[in-house]
Order: sequence, then C-alpha cells, then structure tokens
Amino acid sequence: MKGKPNPRRAELRELSDQIRPAVKAGLIPSINSGLLALYRAETKQTEFRTFNEWRKSGFGVRKGERGYPVWASPRRLELKRE
Repeated sequence: MKGKPNPRRAELRELSDQIRPAVKAGLIPSINSGLLALYRAETKQTEFRTFNEWRKSGFGVRKGERGYPVWASPRRLELKRE
C-alpha cells in the first residue's frame, strides 16, 4: 500500500518538466544542474551540500530546516533468491 503523495516530490517533478526541454536542446547538461541553477538564481546561494556534508564541514543544521530537492542516482536493489 502506498502512502500519501509527497508534495515536495510533485514540486520537483513540475520544476523538472520545465527544465527538460533545455536539457534536450543541449543548453543544460542535466536536470539536476538546471535545478541547481534555478535555486541559485532564486536564493543567491552559491553552495549546496547534503545534510551530512554540512555536518562534516562543521556547520549545524537547525531542526525544521528544509533542503532544495534534486534527483538522486537510481539505486540498484538486490533481489533475494531462495
């Protein structure tokens, strides 16, 4: 049974659909790089890291802070054979 739809994932899909034509035209190398360029333009941030990367570099992450969504690499699942 699936849970409730994630609104952040729906937002990510909408943004990706807007960027996809520029990727197909060769103007942007990937959807993720297009998303990061969009986030840079909106927020004026220059550095994006994962939660663990921020922690390793000595920065704290406050409870309730939200990140900027990008697509992850596909995971390979190993099927158990009995």
